[in-house]
Amino acid sequence: MKKSTFLIVAGILLITLLLYGCTTKKHGQEMKPVAERESVMGEYAEEVELKERENRVSELDEEYSGKKLNGVREIKIEARQFAFNPAKILVKKGERVRLISKSLDVTHGLGIEAYNINQKLPPGEEKVIEFTADKSGKFHFHCSVYCGAGHGKMHGTLIVKE
Repeated sequence: MKKSTFLIVAGILLITLLLYGCTTKKHGQEMKPVAERESVMGEYAEEVELKERENRVSELDEEYSGKKLNGVREIKIEARQFAFNPAKILVKKGERVRLISKSLDVTHGLGIEAYNINQKLPPGEEKVIEFTADKSGKFHFHCSVYCGAGHGKMHGTLIVKE
């Protein structure tokens, strides 16, 4: 009986020490509530949100995408599983458009059939696509290289206004 009692007490003590040692809290450190802790994605999430805000297209006040430099509308577009950023691009009919495209993770493609564009985007490489927006309307763009299970969701809209 004494041996089994000793084993039970030793087992409980061992489990207690293991659980105490496995906590993420350092000895003497106060744990903050989850809301006060910094997000793992913190800076990255803020950067993505800022880029999305900069590239967002507002059809109501007709803010055109990107910046016009030397007569060319330059727009940065990033591809990642499974989205384009921005997913909406607004340009003016007749403008020369330069898409500076880059994949952030795996090989993607940028296809805009209405403008006969099909550009492969290897990860980390910037590819420049130039065209004249000579047709007005809304045009679908999509990932033209299979990139995984969510590939079919990877698309956006090019809006060319008169």
